[in-house]
Amino acid sequence: MTEPEDDFPLRRILVAMDATSFDIHALDVAASLAARLSAELHGLFVEDLDLLALARLDVVRHISLATGMPERLDPERMEEELRSLARQARRQIQQAAQARGIAFSFRVVRGHGASVLAEAAADVDLMVVETAGRPLLGQVRMTSTWRVLARQAPGSVLLLATGATPSAPVIAVVDGSPGSMRALGAAITLAHRLGGPLTAVIADHDREAMAKVESDVRAALARAGMAARIQLLTEDDPDKLLRAVHALGGGIVVATRSGPLAESECGTRLFDRCAEPLLLTS
Repeated sequence: MTEPEDDFPLRRILVAMDATSFDIHALDVAASLAARLSAELHGLFVEDLDLLALARLDVVRHISLATGMPERLDPERMEEELRSLARQARRQIQQAAQARGIAFSFRVVRGHGASVLAEAAADVDLMVVETAGRPLLGQVRMTSTWRVLARQAPGSVLLLATGATPSAPVIAVVDGSPGSMRALGAAITLAHRLGGPLTAVIADHDREAMAKVESDVRAALARAGMAARIQLLTEDDPDKLLRAVHALGGGIVVATRSGPLAESECGTRLFDRCAEPLLLTS
């Protein structure tokens, strides 16, 4: 069994924005985390090539706010609007960093959304993104770009449903895999830094296997000097984990993007619909 890492370094925090997810909330969360953890704040604005290609299609129309009539998209106007949004993003990141007394940087990258974000995530310790999900039966469904990012980014990613703010208590989802034990290590570090309680949810379809994982989790908690609640959960219902996490009232959920649970329907639904801030580790 792989032991959890004792340290979860958070020295560089990146907030990513584009024309479809331009929200001050993700920036506020990233800046607040950077200030609390003495980290640097890095801003990234993505000029999405797919959006620019769409503007060049003759068949594409949008509804004018001025006339209420369909109009053809203007590629040059689209370019200028993206530049304007990028300038606005720079101003907001600068203001957020200066207000909190933290170092910051900002850059604009043109490319395909998910691949640009995945590459950027490799250069920082944590990427914060707003999933811009739409309500679905009281839950949030992740949009396709963020779903790809959650699975492929090499570093840690904090996914925020609209309006969600990370806080204590911290919930760690563990299945005994090496990745989930690293996630437990990250959750322990966050619980220490946020000053809140920790709950470890052990999920597996095999009760005997859960007993072994529980023993290892308790040993890891003891080494870290962390008291935590432990909840055992059998994977007999794909929505069971999602409901359990929500019922615990967590301020942030920590899970791994690798391992048996992450690749199961149960894990997929957690990633896709979690309304709480979701931190995915590698």
